[in-house]
Amino acid sequence: MSAVLASGILLAILAPDAFSQGGPLTGNWTGSVSGSGVNRPVLRIVITDSETGGSWAVSTSCHGALKLKDISNGYHHYTELLASGVTCQGGGVDCLKLEGSGLYDLFQPVPSEGYLADGTLHRIASKHRGRDRRRHHGR
Repeated sequence: MSAVLASGILLAILAPDAFSQGGPLTGNWTGSVSGSGVNRPVLRIVITDSETGGSWAVSTSCHGALKLKDISNGYHHYTELLASGVTCQGGGVDCLKLEGSGLYDLFQPVPSEGYLADGTLHRIASKHRGRDRRRHHGR
């Protein structure tokens, strides 16, 4: 048994990506996105199971829904829709792509006026995501 454990530890050291939390875009993500004319120090994105929508938030007064616009070049392009009653000028397009265990976000505000921002978001644990994994593996 110790030989099996030792080989498992060796495999984890040599191939850490085999044990990563990668996978579909579905789930809760957080991080920062910044660039020319845009600064979102704390961004939270939630992608639904079908990956056709979700939600985004930078604060309680600046948030809304995401709607899948299209998929191209490995990116899912989501249009940000502002929630009613918000006090920000948000809105734009989040172009999302998995990179390792992170979710790369290339953001273009609307109107764009040439501004772009980017950053990598990281998956945060949720009960919802755990149910997805169990259902996916037939448990």
